[in-house]
Amino acid sequence: MEDLAMFRKLIFLGLLASSASAQAQDVRATLVKRYAELNSAILKRDAMAAERWVKANLAPGFLYTSKTKLMYDSKGFLQGLKDQMKLTRSIEFSKFDVGKPSVTGNKLAVKLTNDFKGTVFFDKRELTLTDRSESLDTWVKIGSTWKLKLIQQTKADTQAFHKQ
Repeated sequence: MEDLAMFRKLIFLGLLASSASAQAQDVRATLVKRYAELNSAILKRDAMAAERWVKANLAPGFLYTSKTKLMYDSKGFLQGLKDQMKLTRSIEFSKFDVGKPSVTGNKLAVKLTNDFKGTVFFDKRELTLTDRSESLDTWVKIGSTWKLKLIQQTKADTQAFHKQ
């Protein structure tokens, strides 16, 4: 009898583990889609699409912290996106790689890698800009929707070269 109870507990724990794994995969698919929407706005240099994305996806009290400890709220983050779009002349590639999310209750953390290469016009010169950065993004569940609460940049490798 005791063996049967133990067997039931093991099955139950196995079901819980597979349910949590399926939930993490569903959440990751949602995040991949959301980051793809932002990347699409960047590729098109569409400031209105970026603004819609920010309004739809950022949580109240959102904060972005750069590797150098610069901090931006949602307005500053959006303005940074718009400024980047104004300076960008062409984009060779831009992509986000979404890691495996770690979900705990109504909070999730995910590593995001961003790769970018393009031509920007800055200080009256055209420059080739490459950027590879990583961040730890924290999303919170508000109602039934995941909202981005915190971006903490953990790595940044940005280089600008005179356009040849």
